[in-house]
Amino acid sequence: MKTLHILLVLIFTIVLNGCTGVKSTTIGLDNESFLSFYSDKKEILDSNIDVKLGDRTTFSAEVNAMRRNSTNFEKRPKGKVYSIKPGANHIKVTHNGKLIYSKKIFISNQETKIIKL
Repeated sequence: MKTLHILLVLIFTIVLNGCTGVKSTTIGLDNESFLSFYSDKKEILDSNIDVKLGDRTTFSAEVNAMRRNSTNFEKRPKGKVYSIKPGANHIKVTHNGKLIYSKKIFISNQETKIIKL
């Protein structure tokens, strides 16, 4: 009987120490936006494009092929998506040294902007 009592006290102590209560964690959204490039032109799909955002950022990007229903894009499209800082950006896209797209855009936080070339 004494060992059963000690065993119950030991189990009760372990159970109470194992309960730490409710923990809550909050995480904000990252301060980033996304660009996705689409085209149905074979010459653009076969090679990468150069993307310049203002005077500060330049990167090489892959162009995704247009799907059959190209007007019904998802919020987060399939294919390569590139992360940029939100806000106003002047975007220039060149292919083989030739300017094929130039526009000033405003992109909100966590927004995906689809650019059709």
